[in-house]
Amino acid sequence: MMVVVWVDRFFFTPATTAPMTLVRVAWGILIAVWALSLLPDVDPFLTTGALRYESTLPEGSWNPLDWISWTGAPLAACLLLLGAAVTTAIGYRTRHSAAVAVVCLIAIQRTNTTIFNSGALFLRQIGIAVALSPCGLLWSVDAARMRRSGTSEAAPLRAPWGLRLLQLEVAVGYLLSASAKLRGSSWRDGGALGMALRIDDLQRFRVPEWIFEQSALLHTLTWATLAFEGGFA
Repeated sequence: MMVVVWVDRFFFTPATTAPMTLVRVAWGILIAVWALSLLPDVDPFLTTGALRYESTLPEGSWNPLDWISWTGAPLAACLLLLGAAVTTAIGYRTRHSAAVAVVCLIAIQRTNTTIFNSGALFLRQIGIAVALSPCGLLWSVDAARMRRSGTSEAAPLRAPWGLRLLQLEVAVGYLLSASAKLRGSSWRDGGALGMALRIDDLQRFRVPEWIFEQSALLHTLTWATLAFEGGFA
């Protein structure tokens, strides 16, 4: 019985919508930047260019762009994603904007699965939580419209289950990541971070060579990564 009471309190006790509002704004801005960075690479990555690798989606997966024969559809999806991200960030038709952005993300990411990573996929999961939560009740165009109509609340309180699901998803994701790392000897031995920093293909900025001489530091940071991910929940 105590577990049931705790679950009910955790998911459904009314709380301020401010945390999910912050998530909404940050997510909208991040997706807008992500869409802008993708625009120069629509061709050849998302059209019929040489770098659009063929891949088989899992059974049951769908991609709206597969239903459209127009070659300009990927570019249109990117532009629509940019617009939906901006309107989500400012809170205009918030849930609808977020839902459109999520569908665009699904379409773009499934058009060429080889060029995106788990971080890009997690952006989609955050968007689903944004679309399902009442995060447009504060600091938004929607809230301003409701104030003018006299239907807004000074401090809106709602069941925070959308935020809770997002929190649990992040926590479980980190836990699974730590579990996967522990199955590899390099993480247990403390050398994984040093190895990862030497992969040139994944570097945005070159790591100074002196860092690789600090074995104690690299070992400590490797184990700290495991402790953080395993203890995040």
